[in-house]
Amino acid sequence: MNKKLTRPSLFTLLLSLPLRVPDLRRRLRFELTQRYYSEADIGIPVGYGCCAPILSPEYWSSFEEIFFMEEYAGVGERFALPSRWLDIGCHAGFFSLYMVWHHRRQQTGSPLKALMIDGDHRVKAQINRLVERNTLGDSFRFQYGAIAVGGGQVRFNERAWMSSGIGENPAIADAGVGRQVPIVRPEAILELLPPPYDLIKIDIEGGEHDFFTGYREVLRHTGTLLLEWHSWHRGGGGLQQIRQLAAEQGFIRQEEFKTSHQIQMQGTKVECGMLLLRRDGT
Repeated sequence: MNKKLTRPSLFTLLLSLPLRVPDLRRRLRFELTQRYYSEADIGIPVGYGCCAPILSPEYWSSFEEIFFMEEYAGVGERFALPSRWLDIGCHAGFFSLYMVWHHRRQQTGSPLKALMIDGDHRVKAQINRLVERNTLGDSFRFQYGAIAVGGGQVRFNERAWMSSGIGENPAIADAGVGRQVPIVRPEAILELLPPPYDLIKIDIEGGEHDFFTGYREVLRHTGTLLLEWHSWHRGGGGLQQIRQLAAEQGFIRQEEFKTSHQIQMQGTKVECGMLLLRRDGT
């Protein structure tokens, strides 16, 4: 006895027939990954109740660096595990998730507070999902905007693979998409997450000079900085200038957290690395 196709089975048939054509499958895969990747709702369990959402293919690189290559290994050994921190240039939010992971692994029971800041508008949905999936609630906040001297707005270049930032980047051939974004003023930071801060992590692709010169009041309330520096920063004085600015603001204990390395791009030799900066006695 013939049975009529029900609506779901007819839909399945209509969908599956084109999928048998390899060229159509490849095209469909391209469209889904390029335009609808976030709807796949990918989340990677990393243990202790923590989950890393991946709303864009770009976030895999950041996830790999932090959770597999352990870019920030040494937490609790080289510097105290923070309970209250600023994540400036947060990108996908995985540094902050890594701090949460450490707290849950060690069962510290400490109340955690974090403010994440980034000028790339594409990360907003990612951070919201990260906070939601890890039940971080109102203790973790995201502020859209750039770190720069002055007020109003500044041109922010949204580039690929963790390289967005203000100004030019000689290590990146692609200038990206330029947008006018609001500057997050020091007083706004102090209001959004009142000090003191156990740690400020900074990775803003050349904007670190602006942070040292324009955010002194924020720096005054922290004992430890984890700073990714870039030789092309807007001050023009390379690493030595950053070290001097840090020392002038009381960060006397300075050591390499990650060895600096050189990049050759379009005939220009540039450098970047990571510094651990602490006040005397911290």
